[in-house]
Amino acid sequence: MKSWCLLTIVLLTLNICLGRVNPGSEARATKLGQNTRTAEDYNNRGLERQGKGDLEGAIDDYTKAVALKARPSTIATAYNNRANARMSKNDLEGAISDYSKAIELQPGESENFYDRGVARLSKGDNDGAIKLYKAVVDQKCMFPKKAKDAAKELKKLGVRIDPK
Repeated sequence: MKSWCLLTIVLLTLNICLGRVNPGSEARATKLGQNTRTAEDYNNRGLERQGKGDLEGAIDDYTKAVALKARPSTIATAYNNRANARMSKNDLEGAISDYSKAIELQPGESENFYDRGVARLSKGDNDGAIKLYKAVVDQKCMFPKKAKDAAKELKKLGVRIDPK
């Protein structure tokens, strides 16, 4: 339970730091008596629900977010967040599918490649994970920490990385 809570806090903090989440926007909307209307609103409320352990509610909000018209980056973020919630529920196939959709919308976002690699490795697909981790290492300028994490995972899997 503690590791799940820690993972949720880390993911929420990362999304806030990346500017994907505007903390408090849902609280402001509720305070003003407004309904959740935009993809960003649903995404933010999904993160709040996920942080409270309501994975089904979070997945429902992320699903509503991806169904709305919004910037591709907003929709990709909602897919990534839904995938993270699905990973927390051990729905590996659903998570892999959502990470794939996020990658289609933002192919330069190495975080999605790394996360899909984690899901593939959890599923026992070492070859698929290796391919994705290598893609993250190749995109190291985007998320240097993810590149280091991917390199560590590759080393654990016995894959040698040639420095570039």
